[in-house]
Amino acid sequence: TAVSNAAVTTPIGIETGTDGVNWSTVAANNLPASWSQNIPRQITYTGSAYLVVGASAYIASSADLVNWTPLSPDSSLTFDRLRGVQWLADRFFAVGDDDTVLTSTDGETWTKQAVAVSVRSNLHDIAYNGKLFVVVGSNNVVLTSADGSNWSAIQINPAAPAGTIFTSVAWGGSSFVAVATAGVIYSSPDGLTWTPQVSGTADNLWGVVWVGNYFVAVTDSTQDSNPIIISSDGIHWKPTTFYVSEPVALFGIHWDGARMIVSGSATPVAGTHVGFVATSTDCFCWDTYYGNVNDVFSDVAFNGNQYIAVGGSSLYTSMDAKNWATPEPELQGTTLQKLAAHNGQLVATGYAGALLHSTTLVATVNDGSITTKVDTSTNGTLQAWGSSLKFAVTQPAHGGHRDW
Repeated sequence: TAVSNAAVTTPIGIETGTDGVNWSTVAANNLPASWSQNIPRQITYTGSAYLVVGASAYIASSADLVNWTPLSPDSSLTFDRLRGVQWLADRFFAVGDDDTVLTSTDGETWTKQAVAVSVRSNLHDIAYNGKLFVVVGSNNVVLTSADGSNWSAIQINPAAPAGTIFTSVAWGGSSFVAVATAGVIYSSPDGLTWTPQVSGTADNLWGVVWVGNYFVAVTDSTQDSNPIIISSDGIHWKPTTFYVSEPVALFGIHWDGARMIVSGSATPVAGTHVGFVATSTDCFCWDTYYGNVNDVFSDVAFNGNQYIAVGGSSLYTSMDAKNWATPEPELQGTTLQKLAAHNGQLVATGYAGALLHSTTLVATVNDGSITTKVDTSTNGTLQAWGSSLKFAVTQPAHGGHRDW
């Protein structure tokens, strides 16, 4: 992307030209070293300085195109991938690789909790039964905490098959249910003792929720006509009615107390993927929506006004779950994975420690489109507006883009 007489290239490079045809490379100083993995995306001129924005929300400024000052928010939280986020007991919890647990009461200011355990694991999801927080992930490890700050680890016994990754966990009033890859499901009355159950599928299970009378879990199989399974007790499972015209893989699931939202990707043509969303009030009758973007929706939530989706390329908004706003360049390159919603506020997490939060504003855009800018007055914080929603980068990702 060229602005005025400057262009940014990949790998890192600043070039100048007076005619837009002949270009000369400029020796740039003090560009963030991490840009070697975070592709520069766009350059703009503010009238007094140049701003370069890279993938994963990295930002730098320069008055002369030679000497650069990094403006991206510094982070002492984590460089690890954040795989799950939930609102529990008056707090957001974000969990991720290498036993990462972050907490926040407002989605903006986060605290990293000390987790000192003998067997390390990559954490995927967290649930709470009113007395105990339970986190699941890899290596047959379950983390537990009574207060969300002091954590201990137990090994699941009997252990799941080697290589099993527990991807999601939910509390259902009388038991926890944890779902995993290869159709593995375990249940527990207390978060401490776990029993394997028969799911009836060998597909990977990516999410589970309790809807008041059923546990509902989603699978990623594009060959199965019933990618959703349900259970009233966490022990006996069966597929629910779910008919679609194209193969779908489901990765995300939310229950807001009145409506179920599942999300993933559909394959209308072999080798292509479009974002997919389905909603239901009873888990049996479904409204399905095929998005207009070529991406995998790893999670979709509704904030009371519009749908928000995260995926392999960016964040999207939609008023009808079919027509999604195309992300601007500044939001591309960060793979986001999960969403949590509370009172209209949303938190998104993803690769390399990416954290975004939203606040409700007076509507600045009325057509659901996203507009982005780099606001230098807030230390280069990247902000994105979608209708009445504003997203700010609490912490940028710290690694190169990777596919889902």
